[in-house]
Amino acid sequence: MRDHWIFGDSMHLQFTDLGIIELPPMPFFSLENSTSVSDTSGNLLFYGNNEKVYNRNGLVMEGGDSLSFKLTSGSATHGVLAIPVPCQVDKYIYLYSIYYISALLPTLAYCVIDLSDELGYVQSWTKGTILVENEFAEQVGAVRHGNGRDWWIVSALRRGSNENNEYAIHLLNKDGIQFMHEQEIGDNSFVAGEMTFSSSGDKIARGSIYGNGIQIYEFDRCSGFLSNPINLGIDKGYGCAFSTSGKYLYYVNHNTEKLFQVEVATLNTIEIFSGYSDSGISAGQMEMGPDGKIYFTIYKIDLTGSDFYSRHLGVINYPDSLGLSCGFDPLGIGPLSRNNLIGLPNHPNYYLGPLVGSPCDTLSDPDTTTAIQPILVAPAQPCFELITTSGSGSITLSIDPSFLNSTIELYNSSGAQVYAGQVNTTNSMLNTTNRTPGVYVARLRTPNGNCPAQKFVVAP
Repeated sequence: MRDHWIFGDSMHLQFTDLGIIELPPMPFFSLENSTSVSDTSGNLLFYGNNEKVYNRNGLVMEGGDSLSFKLTSGSATHGVLAIPVPCQVDKYIYLYSIYYISALLPTLAYCVIDLSDELGYVQSWTKGTILVENEFAEQVGAVRHGNGRDWWIVSALRRGSNENNEYAIHLLNKDGIQFMHEQEIGDNSFVAGEMTFSSSGDKIARGSIYGNGIQIYEFDRCSGFLSNPINLGIDKGYGCAFSTSGKYLYYVNHNTEKLFQVEVATLNTIEIFSGYSDSGISAGQMEMGPDGKIYFTIYKIDLTGSDFYSRHLGVINYPDSLGLSCGFDPLGIGPLSRNNLIGLPNHPNYYLGPLVGSPCDTLSDPDTTTAIQPILVAPAQPCFELITTSGSGSITLSIDPSFLNSTIELYNSSGAQVYAGQVNTTNSMLNTTNRTPGVYVARLRTPNGNCPAQKFVVAP
């Protein structure tokens, strides 16, 4: 459901078993908001922002144009989100921020995307249906109800001010979207900043580029209520993401290239990385990938304030590891062929199951041992090292003796296997002289299969 990421300036990445592959660019541009939805087999279904919805062939979907009246594309932190409609195959609720030319203040609307035909279409009679009346605060998230079928939709409100602490909660079930309640809770937050759920859906973090930078709330998947607000006491927190287990929260500062890790239980905070500190370099939105790693954008603004660019994504390889052992790499993905800008696709956890044994788990098998439950997979640790020496025409594969007689496989950036051979020594030389320059992926086939692939570059 999250295998294809289309964002920024026509950037198109695909998560595969071999790692991340950059695909040819798709027609698209969005400064911040985007979403891109795949099926369970990893095939792209559709993508879009708060202005247009595109089909899998990169064409504007029938009825998928002119969603918003704002003249500048994609300027809303979380201006778009797609949620499958419970009990209705091939239908999605497409939430998007809509702007009025007179005031340029956003509200939250939705339409229904029907994928029952080959390329899908937007149901014209649902287009522009208002969900939140007046002044939506650019932040919307969704999480599975405790029954494992329906969805909670949590949206931040604006209420005539750039700072607020009010939320509207809706429920999407087989009968449609229903307003449930509003809450005023915690400290005021600025209208721009990322809002994210933990993988298990029991916590929300909300960023704020000014004032109260990051707040954490608990969320009840049975009642839809937020509780126990915690203000981390920082300034200018924009992007944020929880680790897989929810033990750690990562956040980046607006207008600086700094990354922090917070242990949620103790609020102990560690600075993981501090790069440039001038106002022209900044870290953007954060998103957990299907591989359990956390990715975030890094961008630069020129003196005119109009040039946003970066061709790398920062990567946190082991988000559930303490401090620097989280394996942060500021240039982990790239260089890429297109600019990533500020935002990454907004995705809910499509795979979250019911709260087994809870009062609201009304749809599961009474035998809770067979009920679907969230699965937390510990990140795989590297089991080999690739050592490259500039100009040598080779790379050295260094492995632990326990992995001897395994098979090393090399793949090019298109996913085609270009080499396979048995590893008989702990340090093996792999000749790259005749390889076409570019990015390659190396995979060690071990008995348990729990050996993450690694990439390397063959220089011209």
